[in-house]
Order: sequence, then C-alpha cells, then structure tokens
Amino acid sequence: NRNPAYYPLMQMQHYLEYISLQLLLGLVRILPQSAVYRLVKGLSRAGFMILKKRRHISLQNLRIAFPKKTEQERESMARNAYKNLAHSIAYNLLIQTHRISNEELQQAVTVENWNRFPRSDENNQAGTLFITAHLGNWELLPQFTALHQTTPIHVIARETSNPLIEENLVSPLRNRFGFNVFYKKNAVLHMLKALKRGEHVGILIDQKLNHRMHINVPFFGTPARTTPVPAQLQMRYKINVQPVCMIHLSRGRFKFIVGEPIEPVDSTLPEEQQIQELTARHQAAIESMIRDYPEQWFWMHNRWNVKDQA
Repeated sequence: NRNPAYYPLMQMQHYLEYISLQLLLGLVRILPQSAVYRLVKGLSRAGFMILKKRRHISLQNLRIAFPKKTEQERESMARNAYKNLAHSIAYNLLIQTHRISNEELQQAVTVENWNRFPRSDENNQAGTLFITAHLGNWELLPQFTALHQTTPIHVIARETSNPLIEENLVSPLRNRFGFNVFYKKNAVLHMLKALKRGEHVGILIDQKLNHRMHINVPFFGTPARTTPVPAQLQMRYKINVQPVCMIHLSRGRFKFIVGEPIEPVDSTLPEEQQIQELTARHQAAIESMIRDYPEQWFWMHNRWNVKDQA
C-alpha cells in the first residue's frame, strides 16, 4: 500500500501543475500570436538540447528508419521534428485560449481527397475506424472533422493524470468541438458499439505497445510492438478502416489528408495470419504518410524500444 502521505502530496502536485498551466495560458492570451510561436519554438530548441534521453531516442529512431542518410541529415530532421511539434503546441494553445475560432480553424485547413471520406447513409450503416499517427498536428483531426460532418466522432486516448486539468481544460475543449473520448480502459468494447451504430472512431496506432497483447510487424523495415485491435475489428466485424493525417503546410496552415481505405485480406487464411497481415497493412499505410513528411513525426517516442544511452 502507498504511504498515506502520498495522496496529499499528489493533490499538491496536481494543483501546482494546474496553476502552472493556467499561468502559461494567461500568457498566451495576452501575447501577440507571433510571440506565442517564438516562445514555444524557443522552448522546443531548449528541450532538444537539455533532454538528452529524448534526443538520443530521436536520433536512434532516425538511424533505424533512414539508415542511408548521413548523421547531419538525421540531426537536422530531429531538430525540425521538435520545431514542428512546437508549431502544433503553439496553435493548440491558441485554440485552447479561444484566440482561434472554429471558423478560423476550418479556414486554416485544406483537404486532400475529401471524396474518400466516408458518408453515413442508408446503404452504408457501418462506421469507420480512422487510423493515424503522431504526425503533423494530430490533435486537430477530431476537431476539424467534428466541425465538418454530423456523424458522431470518438477518439481513443489516455485519461489525463491530473483531474483538475481534465475537468477544467481538456473536457471543455472537447465539448466545444463535439467529439467524445473513450479512455483506453475498456475502449475496445466502446469502439465496437460505436462502429456498429455507424459512428466514427479515431485511434493512434504508431506507438510501442508494452503489454502482452501486442504483435510484432514491420515498421520502417524493423519489427515493432503494435496493437492488433484495428485488424481484429476489421476482420471480425467487417469494419471500414481508413488512414488519415493532419500535416503542417506553414505557420497556422494545415492539410488534412484522407488516405485510401484499407481492404480486408483473404478470409480463407487462418485468423492469426489475417490479423498479422492486416496489422502490417495498417502500419504500412501510416509509414507511407510519415515517409512523405518525415520531419513532422514524433521521433522522440521510443517506438523500437531503443536502449538508453550508456
């Protein structure tokens, strides 16, 4: 059992985190937008230099993904990945503080292949499972999509560890755009019910899975621990699966890319083989998007279980 002193200390930590974030948001409310971008960009540069473990992981990941590039090219890509992340954070802070309206967000995004986006109608009652990655500004995906169509949208996410931030900042933002969140505990059941109702669900599938339910499939040519859930749902319940991403074009401008739907595999194959092949297809679709915009992926995540630098 935890020491009884742990709980008031944790409450104090939550309070300090919440106050710190509110102070940052207060600063974002009064600074010119250009200054907000400069501030966050400066913090990202400092993070690249100070957070040695994350820098090491980023460079090791890039060595795995792009072994033919030079060390200088990979370091440039890593730095630009931090820069792009800073752009996303700055824009999202401006949304959080209502300095970017829903209308301005819609105008900031162009769409590639919107005709591929599924429409719910009498002939297509099944919902769609959208798979995506930590690429570009992924937080805008449910926000933009919820503003553009009436089919209910749900996303899979981890619950914020700080209840003050969750209740006072995260939940109001989701309510503003009208999408729902399924937290990872019992998420699969909620996903299935929503998809059967003809609703849409979005899930990030590019992170390492630590628990025993993962399977290994190639990602940039190297086996990676991966969730089989999208493949299981697609195979067993005939769910539509479609890759999407939200790419940076320039400061405050984005492109929403709707990929080709991923077709099911040969149903005569054993179930385990079908799941393996479908999961590999899902990862390949995400990898293709990352290869098109490599400086916009979250390389600081330990996707291939890179060991800490000695």
